[in-house]
Amino acid sequence: MCKKSDPALEEDLISSLAIVYQTQDLTDMQDSVFKKLCESPDLVATLVKLSSDRDISPLLQVLLQKGITTTLADAGGERALDHNRVEAFMEEITSKIDFKVTLARSFIKFLLKTMLRTDENTWSTPFYTSLITNVEKKYPEAMDSIIQNQASKKLPSQKERRLQTFMHMTAGGSKHQVIPAMETSLVLSLNHPNSENRQLAVKHLHTLNESGQIDPEFLQSSLSLRIEDSDQKVILAVLEFGEVLCEVLSPDLLMTKLEQHLSKWHRKTKDLWPQVASRCLSLLTSEKLWWNDSAKDRAAAIVLPYLLPSIPERATQDAGTFHQIITSPLGKSHDLFKELSHVNKKNKGSKQEKSAAQVLGLIAHTLSQLPTAQKLPLVRFLIEYSSTHHLPGAYRLSVSLILCELLKHLGEDEKLDITEALLGSLVEDLSQVKAKKLKEALPHLEQEATTDSVPAAVTEAVGRLITQRTMKGRKVSPEWLHSSLWCIRAIVNSLGSMKRVEDDQWLHLERTTAQGRYFLILVRLFDLLTIGATTSIDTDIAGRFKDVLGQLVQKHFTSTDQLWRFLSSLCLSHHRLPGDGCHDSSYLLQICCLQMVNISFGTAEEGALETTLEKDSIVFICLLLNLGHPSESVRKVAVECLNTIQGRCRADTPYSQLMKALLKREGEIIVDPRYLQQALRLAITKLEGEGSKRKSKALAATDGIVSWLTTCITAENTPMHVKCALMGSLALVESKALLTSVVPSLSKAVTEALSVEGHSRVYNWLFARSILYHYRTDTAHLLTLKPCRDALWLCLSQETLTREDTSLQSVALEQVTPDFFLALPSASVQQDISSHLVALSLETKSAETVKMISRKLRKLPLSSELMIGELNSLHPGQNLKTLHDARESRRRKQQKKTDLAAAKVSERSWERATFILELLQQRKLSKMEGVVKTVPALFSILALCLEADDQLDSLEYIKQLVLTLIHSICQLNDDQSTAQLGSLKEEQFNIELVVQCVRTSDNPQTHNHALLVLTVAAQLFPEHLLHNIMSIFTFMGASVLRQDDGYSFQVINKTLQTVIPALLKANSDGALPKSLGASVHSIVFMIIRVFVDAFPHIPDHRKLPLFTQLIETVHPEEYLWGCIILLVESFALKGATALYPEEESSESKGVGRSQLFWQSLCLHFSIPVQISAITTMFKFLSTLPEDTSTASSTDGNQTQKFLARLEKLAEQEQSGFDKILDLRRFSGKQLRQFKFTLVGFFSQLLSSEEFVAKVASQLDEEKTTLQDLYQILLEENLRFAQRIAQSGESNADNATAKFWKALLHRTYDVLDKVNALLPGDVFIRVVSGLLSNKLSSVRRKAMELLNNVLLQHQQRFTEDENAYLLSLVSQLIMIAESRPDLASPEVDVNRQTALYTLKLLCKLLAADSPRQFAPVLALTLAILQDEGNNTQLASSASLCLAETVSSLRAHAIPHLSRMVPIILVFLEETKLINSTNLLLLCTVTAVQKIVETLPNFMSPYVRDILREICRLSSNQDDDKTQLNLRLKGCRQMLSKKLPSRVLVPAVAHTYSAIQGTHRSSVIPLMNILEEHIGASTKEDILSHHSSLQTLYLEALDFRTKHKQVGLEELATIEGAIIQAILMHIMKLSENTFRPMYFQMFDWACRNNPPRSRLLTFYSLSDAIAERLKSIFPLFAGHIVPKCAELLDANNSAKEEEKFFPDDTDDSPRSKLLIQLILSCLNKCFLHDKGAFINKERFELLSQPLVDQLENIHGSEADYEAMVANYLGPCFTALLSSVGDQGVWQPINYQLLLKMRHSSSKVRYAALVVLDQVHQSMKESYLSLLPETIPFLAELMEDESEEVERKCHELVKDFEKTLGEPLQKHF
Repeated sequence: MCKKSDPALEEDLISSLAIVYQTQDLTDMQDSVFKKLCESPDLVATLVKLSSDRDISPLLQVLLQKGITTTLADAGGERALDHNRVEAFMEEITSKIDFKVTLARSFIKFLLKTMLRTDENTWSTPFYTSLITNVEKKYPEAMDSIIQNQASKKLPSQKERRLQTFMHMTAGGSKHQVIPAMETSLVLSLNHPNSENRQLAVKHLHTLNESGQIDPEFLQSSLSLRIEDSDQKVILAVLEFGEVLCEVLSPDLLMTKLEQHLSKWHRKTKDLWPQVASRCLSLLTSEKLWWNDSAKDRAAAIVLPYLLPSIPERATQDAGTFHQIITSPLGKSHDLFKELSHVNKKNKGSKQEKSAAQVLGLIAHTLSQLPTAQKLPLVRFLIEYSSTHHLPGAYRLSVSLILCELLKHLGEDEKLDITEALLGSLVEDLSQVKAKKLKEALPHLEQEATTDSVPAAVTEAVGRLITQRTMKGRKVSPEWLHSSLWCIRAIVNSLGSMKRVEDDQWLHLERTTAQGRYFLILVRLFDLLTIGATTSIDTDIAGRFKDVLGQLVQKHFTSTDQLWRFLSSLCLSHHRLPGDGCHDSSYLLQICCLQMVNISFGTAEEGALETTLEKDSIVFICLLLNLGHPSESVRKVAVECLNTIQGRCRADTPYSQLMKALLKREGEIIVDPRYLQQALRLAITKLEGEGSKRKSKALAATDGIVSWLTTCITAENTPMHVKCALMGSLALVESKALLTSVVPSLSKAVTEALSVEGHSRVYNWLFARSILYHYRTDTAHLLTLKPCRDALWLCLSQETLTREDTSLQSVALEQVTPDFFLALPSASVQQDISSHLVALSLETKSAETVKMISRKLRKLPLSSELMIGELNSLHPGQNLKTLHDARESRRRKQQKKTDLAAAKVSERSWERATFILELLQQRKLSKMEGVVKTVPALFSILALCLEADDQLDSLEYIKQLVLTLIHSICQLNDDQSTAQLGSLKEEQFNIELVVQCVRTSDNPQTHNHALLVLTVAAQLFPEHLLHNIMSIFTFMGASVLRQDDGYSFQVINKTLQTVIPALLKANSDGALPKSLGASVHSIVFMIIRVFVDAFPHIPDHRKLPLFTQLIETVHPEEYLWGCIILLVESFALKGATALYPEEESSESKGVGRSQLFWQSLCLHFSIPVQISAITTMFKFLSTLPEDTSTASSTDGNQTQKFLARLEKLAEQEQSGFDKILDLRRFSGKQLRQFKFTLVGFFSQLLSSEEFVAKVASQLDEEKTTLQDLYQILLEENLRFAQRIAQSGESNADNATAKFWKALLHRTYDVLDKVNALLPGDVFIRVVSGLLSNKLSSVRRKAMELLNNVLLQHQQRFTEDENAYLLSLVSQLIMIAESRPDLASPEVDVNRQTALYTLKLLCKLLAADSPRQFAPVLALTLAILQDEGNNTQLASSASLCLAETVSSLRAHAIPHLSRMVPIILVFLEETKLINSTNLLLLCTVTAVQKIVETLPNFMSPYVRDILREICRLSSNQDDDKTQLNLRLKGCRQMLSKKLPSRVLVPAVAHTYSAIQGTHRSSVIPLMNILEEHIGASTKEDILSHHSSLQTLYLEALDFRTKHKQVGLEELATIEGAIIQAILMHIMKLSENTFRPMYFQMFDWACRNNPPRSRLLTFYSLSDAIAERLKSIFPLFAGHIVPKCAELLDANNSAKEEEKFFPDDTDDSPRSKLLIQLILSCLNKCFLHDKGAFINKERFELLSQPLVDQLENIHGSEADYEAMVANYLGPCFTALLSSVGDQGVWQPINYQLLLKMRHSSSKVRYAALVVLDQVHQSMKESYLSLLPETIPFLAELMEDESEEVERKCHELVKDFEKTLGEPLQKHF
């Protein structure tokens, strides 16, 4: 498979190999296969393409393993394959293809094992170094894994040494270097279990880093891994890198690792941990670690706790740490540590504690001096960092103490900011101690509570926390808790008092104000302390919380009333919205607050307690609302508070009575949080009932409980959340007073909600919604009050006031339920609310609002009387029931002028009517009682629409709504509706109005709805509908037919299926109304005409189904032909663009589309129907006059005759001929167009595939019936053809003569299509009769008809039919022999057609009946001889002659002596040679056929034929012309058909004849010879070898004999000669070729021949070298000395005289000779296998080649091109062909010497050649680099910039190859 592979199938070959290796167990590949694959230049590209689509890993694995074994074997001395080619293949495949993971591991493993078994000197080469490096870069993980796996094994010393060599060759070889101290690699040492090994590895890593011999990525990964080591020595070794770590590792990662190590050393004081800590602090405080201010602040936060003393035992270490920090760059530059240099850390004992307080104070003082914009972010950062600090307890406490000290130095606003931040941290810390228990008692340090500095116990707590790792999971330290509570106390003491918020009774403050922020801090403190005091499990902790809480209450609340109001505000926080208010109180805090209030109630004075039940008491409101709290515990405590108040207060206030009534149901209230609404409803109802029966003195002066509550609700200072909560609690209260009292607040809340944003908007919305809930069935009667009604209208109009996608309008609409609507006090109120809803829907611009209101109105119980009233409100005082009434109303309106306001009112009324109609349409009409009663009202609306102004936009839509409603009502099938419809009178159902809608409207949807109503009317009132039938269809065609939607299509079908059957039934019953005034045929044709007239406007995809439905409805047998007639009439009168307006191109395209539609329409029906229709249309065409103008100009005689024929046919056929067309509409041209188009349509229909398929699928019985129909059709067709022929004869002198001929042509085309359906024998008889026709056009048509059949159906005829065809030959010969007639130019056309027909018959029948066609051959020769001047006829005769000879074959031999001379005369006498010469083309075709058929009899004429064919071929430039293609075929026939004994002498003779007279003919002549040699056998070539060799030498001497010819033309002609010689050479053996080549060498070089032969010889040698490749060097050794001699002879630097004396100044021939020699030598060097270039030849050629650098011929561009394209590649190939570096050095030195030439051109050229040598040899040239460097150094500063620039570029290339800079060698 590989031996005989085709390059074009290489991809398929590789795919096959991939499948073989994937499916078979193959692991190796033969050397020959591998060699064949490597020689393919596209192998790697194919593998890349295949690997992207599929998995070819098995094949790749075998190729890779074979490549490794091959290169290692070649390196060992076995040169089985091309070493360089295999290496290049391996490099490409590893770099361009991405291996799978398994393939990569397998390849690396195989590579490593192979190298371990092979001597390292074999694979220690640049190739393997590059290969291993590339593989490691692409697959580093696989490489490391396999190396580590191999290194972990115990290997022999030899293999271990090879493994080390392999690792050194990798890109990361340094990590695999062996450390002498540990005798293992660096990567293994870094991961060694022994910590000492890891330490030594880190130190070695440090050494490598200092020397720059380590991979940065490996260094980073190693240090990031070892810095997390568990051994202190290893960590210390890593930290000894110092600031280098900041450069290697990311600063963020390094800072994190350093902080982790610091978290360990504070608990360890032994070993090396203090040194580790010191190193960590040094790095943290180093400037290298701060990449921004945030990192600097982070470093300061990390070291902050270490500035404070920890425990006395660590005093010395703490002092050193403190000194290290404050003297570091961080301590000197950070804002927190600037003043710490004054603290003396060497103090011990009490001085040490004072020093800690001093440090905290100085840091706080430093912080206070910062600007606010800098201070607050730093404080927030310090607090936030506590969550990630490694000493969270100590750090948090340190920051808290600093901030407590900071509060002493700040103003009011800053103090609030810092307090909020600090309190958040303390709350988070203290909230964790509730479930903790102290391990010892808290210290009693009350005396230090008011001290100015931080107490000693607090600083000691910080010190102890420093020695602890974390607080999590441990018991709470008493010192830490005491310190935290000290901070809380400090905050409490720093704040003001409660007097700041006394002016707000409800304590409802904005958090953005200073009061609000103070209140928030107070609440958070109260929450923290209260929860801590009540939930702590340790009594000591709870006691401390209580102490601080008592201090808070005592300091900030000056009276009991303040405390009650504060606690009440906290208990109501659950009623706030999320995000509103200062603090969200937990349920536990609310319980605590209520308990505190209850306790306070028990100890308060009676006078103070009674204020809780006064009218403006917020405490009672708070307790009342907490009865509905979600938490049962809160409700229970609230009930206890009310019980306490009840026992100690008087009972004469409404609140006390309400409280008493609620406490009777305290059990239900405690259990159910929603019971409060029910309890309030029962209590208030009972109290109001009792109040109405008796009036006590106590109640006389006060209002009822409802009044008290509404007073609180409507008060200005009551917070909105309280109002909403109260209204929510009163949701079930049924009180007229309540609703009437809060209605003003409802309007106000809506107004405020529209003007505010945020929580205020939401509270107002909730408040308004809670009031709207009181609009219920029991309060519906209150809508008689204007305020209640106006408030509801206001809410209904608020569609933009929304919350959570719910508008206030929707809430109000929800209250208007059907029960609420029925509960309205009167019908007028119902009318009012429904009218208001309708008005809202009209005024709004929101579709959702309209949808919601419509949905609500559909649900409301609106009666039919109400709907009728709404409809009648549109036309008050009018009752338009008939069309006459509508017209009269319009007339009166036109006489009366109306103003603009009235017009607006009218437009608004129409909008209102539209909405009502839509509402009525959307309701379920079957459920509406008496819905049929609305029909008269709907007709009145319809009449009003007809009389209204047409400029109203919604008028059409209203009509559609009315019509839809009428149609829907009439289709109701329930008993009640059916009875009402039956009683509906005819005048109430006014069809005239519906028809008028169709007439006056332009809207298609209106037409659809009106037609649907008419379909219903056809069922209800069928007789009345027929009076309007034409109006219906007329306007249907003007409107509905133009619509492109399925609905309109269904409407049309329904109308057709309803109306037309009624018409046909009335006709069959004899009940056709006399008012129609016409027959049923006329009416049907009129209906069809309506559809035809609308044809251009009907959508394309609707046309065919619509017309099909129409014809099927009116019976296709009777009316299909009429539909086609009307369609063609429309086309003839209006044109194609009128039928298809979108077509703007030529008319023919429109004709095609129209005919396709007519054809599709006919094909929808059966074959008999179609044939009958065509027959009828032929009959109709026979009745039409020739021209309408003729009829009008003969006083109507023609018209009378026409009418008479029509009447006669009408009586016979009753087909309606007299009713279908009106000839008065036609012009003469249009009538002719009508006939022409219709006949053309017949032809297209009969030849359509669908029609033929239908005919073929007919059953035998059906075919019998069809025969009769075909007979009738043929009779009518022939009758019409006869009539057309007569018309043509009578109008032969008129302008219409061409039309009649064309029409006759189309008529015969129809006849042709009909005949195609006939059997073959009948068809031939018909053609035979047509050939005898007197009209030449008929005869020509018959021949064309026969030609078509012969071309398309050559295998159709049987033997009998062939006999019939042979009988036609004599008739055709007679036609062809006809003499030309000047009066009838068609004779020549018929003769040509007859010749063409004879040609086809010859091709079909001449082989079996040669005698019958012998006269044809004589006829063609006579025509060519006698009538050669007639180009067209002679061309046809030539083609007929060619086909006759091809068919007769041997029977044409007697005519050959007469035939060929005539043809040669035509070839010789052709003066105008071009591709458009028809006669020339036909003559060349005849020559081709004759040569192809009779090659063995052409020897007398071969020379003349060759001469003429070559002459014609040399004058053709375009290869794609017909003439050139024929000439090419003729040349091929000459070269392949003629034997060598005939062709070779003829070629030699022809060459001698044309070389001097027509030298351009030499090229096609040599092409013929080349093709002949290529097609001949070797034996045949050898038999004529000597004659061919003589011919070659004569031809190769063309350059010498024609010196005046230009070089380009010479090159072209010589190229053709050389190609023929090459074809000859490829057929020769080595023994035959060698003397032939040496003879040519002697011909060119020996005995002093003309020097121009050298050009020809070396051009030939170059071509032979290109063709033979590696074989040619076997023969080229003979020419090497001559090459060296010629190189020197043509070197201008060595020879002063020109080699070609007659050459011009620029010596073009010398230049060409040098290029040919260099090109030939280059190919020899490239394909040398080691036997061509030896030391002798190398020395012979090297110096002449180098000296060519000084040979400057021609222009500078020519010289540069010669060096770059010829000399450089030749020199490079010479060096590459010699593998001995000792041979390279002399020639390289000679090349380097040219760099010192005086000419800059020569120096530059030497650099160019050196660059090419380097690019080719790469690393192999490095051995010559030392002697090259001095020369390059000289040129680095050359006087020529171009030379200097080229030298620099070359030096860069050398550096890339060498891998190091060359500057150090200069």
